[in-house]
Amino acid sequence: MGNKKLFLGILVVILCIALLFFLWANRPAGTVSGPEHDFITIGETVYVKDPADHYQDFSIADKGRRLGSIESRYVKLRVFAVKNDPNRDYLYVSAGYEGDFYVKESLVKE
Repeated sequence: MGNKKLFLGILVVILCIALLFFLWANRPAGTVSGPEHDFITIGETVYVKDPADHYQDFSIADKGRRLGSIESRYVKLRVFAVKNDPNRDYLYVSAGYEGDFYVKESLVKE
C-alpha cells in the first residue's frame, strides 16, 4: 500500500513538471502582423522580414534558443534567438520547415 502511494505521488510530480514545461515552451512571445507575416512585435521592439537580405549575416546554423511561439489566425510561428547576437538585433522565425530571419525595424530605417 505504501509503495502505491509513493509511486502515485512521484507520478503526479512528474506530470506537473511536464505540464509546466509544456506551458512554458508554448508561451506567446509577441504578435505578428502584415499580409505575409512581415512584422513581429515583441514587447516594444518591432522586427521586419527583409526580403532583400541586405541585413542577413546569419545562416540556419546560427539559430539559437527558443524564445516562444506566436500564433496568428492561420499559422503558428516559432521564434528563436540568433547565436552571437547579444543585442538581439535579429530573430529566426520558423513555420514548420521554412524559416526567415527578421531584423529590428530601427536598423532597416538607418
